[in-house]
Amino acid sequence: ISGKKRTFIPPTITEIKSYIQEKNLTVDAETFYFHYESQGWMIGKNKMKSWTATIQNWNRKNKINHKFNTSKNKEVLI
Repeated sequence: ISGKKRTFIPPTITEIKSYIQEKNLTVDAETFYFHYESQGWMIGKNKMKSWTATIQNWNRKNKINHKFNTSKNKEVLI
C-alpha cells in the first residue's frame, strides 16, 4: 500500500463526454463541467476526489428524479 495521495486533476469536457458515452449515462457533460468548474471542483466544503464517481451519482439522481416526475405527472382517468 502506497502512502502517497493522488492529486485530483479536473477532467476536460471531452473526457466527461467520452466517459458519459462509454458508460451510457444520462448526464449533460457541459452542465456537469460548468457546475463543478464554478465550484472549484468542490462538493460542499470538500475537495472532489473522483469525478467519475460524482458523475455516476448525478446519473443515479437523474434516473430517480425522472422516474418520480413521470409517475407524478400521470393523469388519473375516471
